[in-house]
Amino acid sequence: MLKRQRGLATVVLFVILAVSSPYLSAQEFSERKQVAVFRLSYYGEPRDPVPQSQTYIRIGNIFAYSRTVESETTEIFQQAVGAIDEQIRSVFINMGRFDVIGLTQRMQESNVNAFVSALRSYREDTLEIPEAVLVGEQAFTEQDFERLVGGFVLVIPSVSFYNLQRRDREQDYQATIETSFTFVNVEDFSTIGQFFVETSGTDDNAVNAMRRAVNGIPGQLEFRVRSMPIFQIRTGVLEIAGRSVIMEFGQNMGLQRGDEYAVVQRRVTSTGHTTQDETGLLVVEEVREEFSIGR
Repeated sequence: MLKRQRGLATVVLFVILAVSSPYLSAQEFSERKQVAVFRLSYYGEPRDPVPQSQTYIRIGNIFAYSRTVESETTEIFQQAVGAIDEQIRSVFINMGRFDVIGLTQRMQESNVNAFVSALRSYREDTLEIPEAVLVGEQAFTEQDFERLVGGFVLVIPSVSFYNLQRRDREQDYQATIETSFTFVNVEDFSTIGQFFVETSGTDDNAVNAMRRAVNGIPGQLEFRVRSMPIFQIRTGVLEIAGRSVIMEFGQNMGLQRGDEYAVVQRRVTSTGHTTQDETGLLVVEEVREEFSIGR
């Protein structure tokens, strides 16, 4: 099998000599995953009040920011955050192996467990939903719950910290943002990953400095997502012709020209244990819609 190098996504392939090999059925193949991406949550985020005429239940906590942020800094962040939600969704779309839906709600990191618990209760028919469920200040309808319990991986981005400082010596501004990303597998309601991305930006204009820090989030997000085990691709070699290897999957699963993959072969030891050995390296030279060619 093949493992992608240089800290990017891992692709697992069993090396076989022909499609007719009896080991073909033993190969592991990835499937496209459905991801539902929340909008970015942050201190000072816009809120849509629930109509007073609606009946609702409230779970989770109302936003509580652990550090005091100056109102001017909050206003600058609001100006700079721009189209970050579209940029975050684009990371998953452009990777090519996800079916992506964008949610209109935001989710605070502190309310993730409460929300997951509510989803579990809804699936088990122990939660009766009135017109809306408030998670913090975000409203979810029964239709929203029905949509999300269908097997998505939830992607929950939340800004845990941001700050802006004037650097007197350089006569410019430095912005710093720390963003958490939490991934929840709705199939078993498990948290399958969480990491923090810290980005910064400098400019002689305060808004531009913050915008540079915001625009650094998608690039770091892609790098980290590609290294997550649940998003690593498992597939098989279709054919070996000389030094060329035809690999299952191409543009349909986000493989890219220039990707490097370690060849990993599975074997059974004399004691009956299964192990994996790296036996070579392949570089993807050509990518078609449903297969790729490497050497």
